[in-house]
Amino acid sequence: MINYKSNRELLEILDNIVIGHPAAKKTLINIINRSRIRYHQAYRLGFPDDKLIEPGKCVLVGDSGTGKTFMINTLRDLVGFPLVKLDASDFIPMG
Repeated sequence: MINYKSNRELLEILDNIVIGHPAAKKTLINIINRSRIRYHQAYRLGFPDDKLIEPGKCVLVGDSGTGKTFMINTLRDLVGFPLVKLDASDFIPMG
């Protein structure tokens, strides 16, 4: 079930769970809420495709162990909204 929380509520919860990364937290929260709005418009209200907001997309880049996956999984659990997470490390040439 989707749990509708405001951006401010999600940020307060995430600040208590994840240390640092304020810009990443705000960006992820905004993207997730935009995706929830799009879902609501498309599936609940039946908006035509040309009236829907753009879906949210984001690339998180950082060293291993900095909390990228942890932040995404925590937000997914908080909002109860499906997120797609891809690991691009297999596609990046290491030299």
